[in-house]
Amino acid sequence: MTDKITLKINTATGEATATLLRGTNVLAERTWPNDAHTGSKLLEAIEQLLTSQNLTLEAVDVIEVHRGPGGFSSLRAGIVTAEILRFALNTEGSR
Repeated sequence: MTDKITLKINTATGEATATLLRGTNVLAERTWPNDAHTGSKLLEAIEQLLTSQNLTLEAVDVIEVHRGPGGFSSLRAGIVTAEILRFALNTEGSR
């Protein structure tokens, strides 16, 4: 049995992060200042993470998102992105 690929999203703090893991091993991580453009930067970061590991979005088994506390707009960007990807990919989620 192979370890699941997990995408972790955290937009709750001053630095937003997107992390790609295989099991508990970090494969890649992107960090950027959490600002008004976090939503679009998050999508770019996810694409960069997957590309750096020669993976597609369909390879992701689990999408986790940090739900706060944090600023409403930045949390919303992370949560909505995670929920849309979960729905589109029919993947597991952890909150």
